[in-house]
This record gives sequence, structure tokens and C-alpha cells, in this order.
Amino acid sequence: MTFSLASLKFAALAALIAALAVGGWLWLRDSSLVQVTKVDVSGVTTSESQQVTQALDDAARGMTTLHVRKTALQDAVRQFSSVEAVDVKTDFPHTMTIDVVERRPVAALAIGDRRIPVTGGGILIRGITGATYLDLRVPGRVAAGGLAPVPAETPDPNAQPQGQNGSTVNP
Repeated sequence: MTFSLASLKFAALAALIAALAVGGWLWLRDSSLVQVTKVDVSGVTTSESQQVTQALDDAARGMTTLHVRKTALQDAVRQFSSVEAVDVKTDFPHTMTIDVVERRPVAALAIGDRRIPVTGGGILIRGITGATYLDLRVPGRVAAGGLAPVPAETPDPNAQPQGQNGSTVNP
């Protein structure tokens, strides 16, 4: 198998162009030409909104619109229990839009005079105030692993009502 001098020159030129293209892309994606200078944060409504917005703004300004590190944004708001996720969109050349998905409280766990908001999945949302939710009062005390058993007997949900005429409906 023999190669002509022209085909070797063509192959070398193609390799050089490919190397320059890759190097140029790697340089451009982290250059100040596409540095994030405008950050729009939406979806934050809790009492932690200013702190969440500031943490996301600080993290985003260390990125470019061509090199978004979503993990760094998630790490920036990990300390805020009200934040479930972040969705990111960039607009070339300098704008990043971050939509925050919040955990929504559905009830509050009242222990003494403390009230801690709780999501439908049972996650405690510490650090927020002023949220609207059902006030759930739990008798008993807090144990190391969670709530201690409630001393009241739990009714059997399959028990049939007594003394009623007609069809029986399970509650």
C-alpha cells in the first residue's frame, strides 16, 4: 500500500485543521468573549429567595454561556432545603436564565412552639418562613430518628360500621 506525497500532505493538513478547530473551541468556550454577565433567576418565592438568587448569581458569573456546569449551580443552592432543582438556559453571548424548582410545603410539623414546613413527600423544609400550609400538630416527643409513636390507638381502616342499614362502605 503506497501513498502519494499529495495524499500525505492532504492528511497532514486535515489533521492540523482539526487540531486547530478543537483547540479553538476549547479556548472559546471558556473565554471572556462568552462570559456570563447577566443572570436571570426565576421561580424563587420563599423567604430564602434573596439568598438563593445571590448564590446562583455568584456561581453563574464564574461560567460561560458555552460551558455551563449545572452541578456547580446545584451545589451553590444545596444548603437551601426549599430548592428541589435548577433548570438552566443560556442565551449567547452573555445571558444565563436559571429557573428554580421549589419544594412546596403542604403541612407544618408543630413541636412545642416550633413549626417546620413539610412537603408531600415528607421532606422537612427548614429555614423558610411565611409559607401557607396545613398546621399538623403531632402529640408526643421527638426521638433521635424522628417522631416517637403516638400513644393513641389507631383505628382499623377496614372495620365495618356498626348499626347502620344499607350498604357498607369502607372509609
